[in-house]
Amino acid sequence: MKQTLIIAAAIALIVGGFFAAGIRIHYVASASMEPAIPMYSLVVSRTLDAEKNIETGDIVIFSQRNVTMPVMHRVVELGDGYVITKGDANSSLDSAAELENVTEKAMFHVPLLGYFIRFVHTPGGSKLLAAAVAALLIMGCLPAGIRRRKTAYGGEIE
Repeated sequence: MKQTLIIAAAIALIVGGFFAAGIRIHYVASASMEPAIPMYSLVVSRTLDAEKNIETGDIVIFSQRNVTMPVMHRVVELGDGYVITKGDANSSLDSAAELENVTEKAMFHVPLLGYFIRFVHTPGGSKLLAAAVAALLIMGCLPAGIRRRKTAYGGEIE
């Protein structure tokens, strides 16, 4: 039980540390950044400071008016207080976004791992994940005597 609680605390500290350091995780829901970032990739990004250290060619995450999900596109032009982006697979440029709406810069991506994140964001997926975590925690907290079973030779396995 003590070992399980230590592991759970360590995971919580690691996740909390990433969040405190500005590390964020997204999944790509469209093909607009292909082939550089395939659809359903998991993207790890870092929040930007007030100076917005952005350069042309960076892949940034920003919010746009009338769009509920954040947009992840490549910077093609930087202006005074604005940025113009474009999805690599798109034929036209995005409308200018205010620089203050650019919140993150993509660091790297892992293809296909976004399918898991997408699944977890569904009602059934989040319930299944919660049940799996609860089951692992309960199993880890069981006394050793309950987890042991006899082998065919009379020995015990843990």
